Amino acid sequence: MAGAVVLRLSPVVALAASVAFSVVFVASLHAWSIAGYDDKDRNQPGTIQRRFCSTLCTCVVVAASILALAEPAQRGDSDVLSYEELFGVKVEGTLRASAACVALTAVLFLGPLATHFAESMQGYHPLVSYPSDTLMNLRDVVVAPLTEEFVFRTCCVRLWDAARFPASLIIFVGPLIF
Repeated sequence: MAGAVVLRLSPVVALAASVAFSVVFVASLHAWSIAGYDDKDRNQPGTIQRRFCSTLCTCVVVAASILALAEPAQRGDSDVLSYEELFGVKVEGTLRASAACVALTAVLFLGPLATHFAESMQGYHPLVSYPSDTLMNLRDVVVAPLTEEFVFRTCCVRLWDAARFPASLIIFVGPLIF
């Protein structure tokens, strides 16, 4: 079974690894100030760039940890995963899931969008504004969400699932680790 793995963990190991991932993620953001860099303002370009490096390195470390915890699948194993599935990538049903996600996001943002539109029509602020700082926007819109979702949703949820935690516990308690 080439390319197939099984992830079996005890609840204690899953929780400990999740907490460790959280600590490493947050510590990586503050490691630069410990190393002597002046990172008092998180919006300084140098601070943003260093934090980009930190979070991307953390993602690599967390992914390597998940791979190290996984075992090669043996004939007869249940819950066999491909490497893609181990990290939450599923090809089957992707279009439907993506459409549902976009629709749900659109519905959730209808209220704030309607409010913004009404306020812009009354002259409180422009309807469309362009970003002033590309690096901050890249951090806020791309890097932070992707790295946080990878570490906390992809990897921590996979650990909890491997420990056989109930789905309701993963859904409602999982964000606390974030």
